[in-house]
Amino acid sequence: GNSDDFLVQWKRIDAPDTAWKTVWLYKNGMATSTTPNPETAKQDAWERVEIDLKDVMTDVNAGNGPDERDDDIVFRFYLDAKGVTNGKGIYIDDLQLAERPNQDVIEYKLWPSSENRIDPVTNVALGNGDSSFFTDDADASSTNRLWTESWFNGGDWFAVNWGGASRIGTNGFHDSPIGNQNKAPDGVANYVGETAWTTVSDRFAVLELNNIIDLRGVDGETEAPIMTFWTRYHVGGLNSIRVEISEEMRKPNGSAYTEAELDADIKGRCNNQPVRQCYEQRRGWTSWAKPSIAWERKPAANTDLKEYGWERGQINLTPYSYNVDLNQPGKRIRVRFVYDSLANNTNPKDGWYVDTIQIEHGKPETMPTVILAEDTYDNTAGSMFGMIGEGKWGLDPNVIEGGGGSPTTFGLWQAYWWDCTNTGYNCQTVYNKSNFRDGAKALMDDPSRPTATNRLTPPGWGTSVTGLNYNMGNGKPPAAPASFPTNFFVGEFVLDTPIAGSAGFPAGPRTLLLESDDGARAKIQELNGACTTTVTDAGWNVINNWKDQAPTTVSGSMTLGFGKCYRITVQYYEKDGSTAVLRASIGSGKYSFSDTPKIGGTTSKDEYPIPLANTSLRIDQTFDLKNIPTGVVVMAYRTKYRLGKNVNGGGDSKLAVEVSDDGGFNWAQTGLSTATGGFTFSGANISDSVIDPDPTTNVAWQQRLHNLNSFKDKQIVIRFRYDRQGEFCMRTKKTSTDGNPLLCNPSNANSGPEFGNGYFDGWWISRITIGVQ
Repeated sequence: GNSDDFLVQWKRIDAPDTAWKTVWLYKNGMATSTTPNPETAKQDAWERVEIDLKDVMTDVNAGNGPDERDDDIVFRFYLDAKGVTNGKGIYIDDLQLAERPNQDVIEYKLWPSSENRIDPVTNVALGNGDSSFFTDDADASSTNRLWTESWFNGGDWFAVNWGGASRIGTNGFHDSPIGNQNKAPDGVANYVGETAWTTVSDRFAVLELNNIIDLRGVDGETEAPIMTFWTRYHVGGLNSIRVEISEEMRKPNGSAYTEAELDADIKGRCNNQPVRQCYEQRRGWTSWAKPSIAWERKPAANTDLKEYGWERGQINLTPYSYNVDLNQPGKRIRVRFVYDSLANNTNPKDGWYVDTIQIEHGKPETMPTVILAEDTYDNTAGSMFGMIGEGKWGLDPNVIEGGGGSPTTFGLWQAYWWDCTNTGYNCQTVYNKSNFRDGAKALMDDPSRPTATNRLTPPGWGTSVTGLNYNMGNGKPPAAPASFPTNFFVGEFVLDTPIAGSAGFPAGPRTLLLESDDGARAKIQELNGACTTTVTDAGWNVINNWKDQAPTTVSGSMTLGFGKCYRITVQYYEKDGSTAVLRASIGSGKYSFSDTPKIGGTTSKDEYPIPLANTSLRIDQTFDLKNIPTGVVVMAYRTKYRLGKNVNGGGDSKLAVEVSDDGGFNWAQTGLSTATGGFTFSGANISDSVIDPDPTTNVAWQQRLHNLNSFKDKQIVIRFRYDRQGEFCMRTKKTSTDGNPLLCNPSNANSGPEFGNGYFDGWWISRITIGVQ
């Protein structure tokens, strides 16, 4: 009720009732900040509270005498219901009293283990680091701990392995796996999940990293620490999802506060009570707050925000590292993810997913900076190296400029499958492995494993297929017997090529694109002159990606020598979860960048776009526009797209080129279309337009130019963003003048008037150049 308070108190077991002392409290209206917030009086999410008992132990030890009971203590939870309104009261569960791991155990020093550093601002010796790279998510951790050890999960936060719930690996974090939820909504036909799955009102759900990240030895200028994570979400009105940071309290010169100063600080934050902590406040640490460049998504009342593709979030950590020029010492920090629906939820939705959290040095950069006063940038879409693709952005071998890059048909693949759960031949137990991944690998590595004609008990089966295009969902391979499982199976696919250089089969380099969930690997072996027996085996020399993962695309290269023939082998395993995928495409190395590239198969020409998504392709290089006194800095790219008119009321989709001059934390389109120096530049946005992607129509690729002069004397990064947050149709109206006002195919079916020539909505980008003209 209003004005009610909640306290945790202790006393010696034989002390009178007047001796109760408070160690933690919540006073009605207490909040994360010092500004009162009455919404915190109702919290329907389980909230983790940690109480430091140092003061209790000091009191107990100081009063010890010969009496065996004088160091025995009791605790109580005290609700002071002094308000005039009623509430549900307090729920308490899962009490633990334990030694807190000392700071050295949970602290992670973000600098190399070989370097014994000092903070140059304070001259404090810091010791050797752990690493300049830290990662932790639901699958793996730099500290080799289970996620239940390295994360504090409040509310309903939990690791889930449904289809769509992780970007890579098997598991991802989700704030609300409730109501028997078993998948992440895919947005197809505007499917946004079941009502029982939604994140409701009056919840403050926290996922907190159980590590202190030490940045005191990290140089903000030359090492520029950064935190990145991958996320998808559907957030209801007035909800907030955000990243918050708390830093260890230090004086501006880096020296420690005295005990008396820390006591006074926490007392002021805790209703003038002599405690070490209270609601959302912890002695010696600042209040939780959004970083200076915040990552937050907060829709207005009765609206929502959605991202059904995986987007990359990033947090600038340089304000917490040292800077000698500013006389700024480095800090130790704590990090958490917060889903806040305390202010009501006017439009409940599925919630928030988080995966692949990384904290690392942002400098030196992986890719060299392009100094445009001296050099130009030219990317012909031959590789994803040097690019960061959100959602499904990748290489498309079907829609290319200039021909010659379409997928090559090498012949028939011989496909074989094994049931690895069979009681007579369980891969994991037969090979005495601790996990299915290693059991499946051991089976495929075993030269005496069951042969193609004598598979397992019961036998497997073999089929001939023209391409690898398996999208099995939570099902089983095509033509599988009824007894075959939907999880825990493996496959092998073998193709013997024609002679390279023979009619219709040219020699030369080839690229293999391989999409799989879970792991896959590929190798090429030269055959003898009769093209019947392998003469080489260099191991998995094309792709070796044998790990549990969500659908992930990797590429590898091979060269076909003139007059020779080869055997290509692909092996694959499916562990568990609701997604089983294996797709392969072999091309000549020419591609386009696409938001949803079509890899493998012949059932359709194109892959449908991600509904309700807002994803980007970012060039993972910095462009230096300093020292360019004359000339125009021009960005050019060649493109095709299919972007129709929205007919479902969600707002038209848009394509945009965007520029950031702060490392990718904020994005703008400033001046990109401003006419300069005789150039006519394209608009930064594209909507309601089609440049036919079908290669058979011979529609020319469009060249678009952008003016980067407004970013002279700066360093920038660039991205291509496809915003279809309001669109669930796979194929929209071709243009706003289309005569059919209801033209929309909400699913990925290859039928109906909106099917057109077989291509869905999408964006294809060919050659990208940046230079001074």
